[in-house]
Amino acid sequence: MKLLLLIMLLAAPLHAGLWDRDRPETDRLPDAFQTATGRFDRLPTQHYQRRFERIEPLLPQHTQAENAALSDALRDFDDAAVARFRAGQYAEAIILIDRKAPLVTRMATDHAAGARLHRLRGNANKAAFLMQRWLDTTLADQSDLRLARELLRETLERDPYEPDASSALAEVEWLLSNPRWVQGADPIFPNLLELQDAGFIGERGAQALARNGLTGCLTWLTRRIVYEGGWLDVDVMYAFSLALALNDQIEEALFAYFRVCELVDAGRKTSVANAPVARALKRVMGVHLQDAKDREAAEKLYFELRALADTWVDSRNAYALQQLEGGRHPDVDPGFWAGWRPNDPEPQPGVVLPDDGPIVSTPLLVGGIGGLLIIMLLMLVATLMLGRKASPHPSVDEV
Repeated sequence: MKLLLLIMLLAAPLHAGLWDRDRPETDRLPDAFQTATGRFDRLPTQHYQRRFERIEPLLPQHTQAENAALSDALRDFDDAAVARFRAGQYAEAIILIDRKAPLVTRMATDHAAGARLHRLRGNANKAAFLMQRWLDTTLADQSDLRLARELLRETLERDPYEPDASSALAEVEWLLSNPRWVQGADPIFPNLLELQDAGFIGERGAQALARNGLTGCLTWLTRRIVYEGGWLDVDVMYAFSLALALNDQIEEALFAYFRVCELVDAGRKTSVANAPVARALKRVMGVHLQDAKDREAAEKLYFELRALADTWVDSRNAYALQQLEGGRHPDVDPGFWAGWRPNDPEPQPGVVLPDDGPIVSTPLLVGGIGGLLIIMLLMLVATLMLGRKASPHPSVDEV
């Protein structure tokens, strides 16, 4: 029975965070190094503008759609709403999700399972919109956060085993708790995982994540970073570093911490009140890595990979803009990306890329051959000299 439940949980779709056609499956998420250095799609706003410009004129027709065709129509509402959200148009995104709700209710009469799925996705999208709008405005009024909490609680009432919804709700509740830094407190710096300093005591790895109630958090944090705006969020990247360190991925944790420092240096703020100023903030956020080895080498490699990642993104976006200006869009053009070529393979920490040069350097090779010839010549001279000194054999006449 437990095995069956586990299989059902692994096979079930997740209902939290953003939902549109671009949502990556778990097996397509980048690894920790790529996530920390930004080597993933960060598409230009024009990509999303073209999407909602194409989809939204079709939406009024969907209100008259037959129930059997409503599923495709409701997916279009999600795509358009998330596209508005990515363009920074939060109010318009929320309106589109609200327009979707009556159609979900209508669908429930004939397709209860499909309606349930779209209701949960609608809740997930709206909660994500509300939370990000609050983060971007940082208003004292927390009504957006409270509504997001209600939507996520409703999702968990319908699906208590939904891990992404649990993680998203924990982040919202952490923000609602008005976290505040107090010197000498536990944890050293507040984090959205609610991870205490004592959580690092003992063996690291998957068992440490489980011991602290954080199983699955790395997958959620990765998706939060590469798909839901966490790449620009100090607190999300700090949580990623903590989780990686707890999982005994120290070099990856260092990379995530370097991204935290990069954000702080760029003027990004934490949601933690009374946080120390930039230099001191980076110091307290790095305490969990104070014993990490080869920090200087890791930091040098981090910035090399960051530069490569930005070059990769810039190249991809320049190509996308050129294609978009020509009237093409990947949603309706399967060959959209066919003309784009990626950069050379990205070097990975701990992996030596193959070298196209000779295995032995030319000077060493020449010197070695010359030395061998000299040795052979000396042996030949020695042989001749020994031959001359040896007594000659008696001739026939002498005998």
